[in-house]
Amino acid sequence: MKRHALTLIGQHALSTLSAIWVISNLVVWVSLLILTLPALSILKPLGREQALEPWIGWIYRSAVRIDSFWMLRVVAIQLEVKGEVP
Repeated sequence: MKRHALTLIGQHALSTLSAIWVISNLVVWVSLLILTLPALSILKPLGREQALEPWIGWIYRSAVRIDSFWMLRVVAIQLEVKGEVP
């Protein structure tokens, strides 16, 4: 009984830590996107907003890569992707 309680506490602690990790990671990357807004407001009237697409894509992919690492390696969940992966 005591071991089961410790297992549950450990699972809840990992879940809490995972939520904090994912939220913190997203805050960092959303902050970078917010800092990109002034450049977007300058480039949009010039019709050059496409120049920021690689930067925005890199931010998105970095956030996903870090969260995926956490979920796959630390939490050890199994992800099943159906269809083509780019």
